[in-house]
Amino acid sequence: LVFGSTKLVQTLIEHDLVDDFRLMIDPVIVGGGKRIFRDDGALRRLRLLESKITGNGAIIATYTASAAIERKEIES
Repeated sequence: LVFGSTKLVQTLIEHDLVDDFRLMIDPVIVGGGKRIFRDDGALRRLRLLESKITGNGAIIATYTASAAIERKEIES
């Protein structure tokens, strides 16, 4: 679990060290912010595992990364 360090998250993603992403999507537009994913044009496949809507309308979505999907399929 990583809070607030987009550079660390980008490095972990780059080295396929992230199994799941838990993203909180707020119903507010601020017009900027830090990016989780690098703007490198790379395709990253994610599979939605779970989603919840909070009382204020935010969505908490849990996705699994494609590298984790491939590892699980190979292990089966």
